[in-house]
Amino acid sequence: MNQIVFNFILSLIPLIGFIITTYIVPIFKEKFTEAQMKNIEYWIIKTVRAAEALYVEEHSGKVKREFVINFIKNKFNKGDKEIITDEQIRILLEAAWEEYIKNKEK
Repeated sequence: MNQIVFNFILSLIPLIGFIITTYIVPIFKEKFTEAQMKNIEYWIIKTVRAAEALYVEEHSGKVKREFVINFIKNKFNKGDKEIITDEQIRILLEAAWEEYIKNKEK
C-alpha cells in the first residue's frame, strides 16, 4: 500500500509543477510588473517636477529630458538587468510632462 501512495505522490509532482508554472507564476509576474510600473510612473512624475525646479532657464528642455532619463535609468536599470528601456522612459516622460502642463495651467 505504501508503494502505491508513494507512486501516486510522485505522479502528482509534475502536475503540480505544471499548474504552478502555467497559472501561478504569471499572476505573480503580472502583479510585480504592475507594481514596478506604478513605481516608475511615480518617480518619473517626481523627477519631472524636480527638473522643472532645477532648470529654470529658457530652452532647457533637452537638459531637463536628459536629467529625467538618466535618473530613471540609474534608479531602475541596475547592472545588466534592464527593467525599462529608453523608449519607454521617453513615452512616460512625455505623458508626465503633458500632465504637469495641464495641472500647471489650472
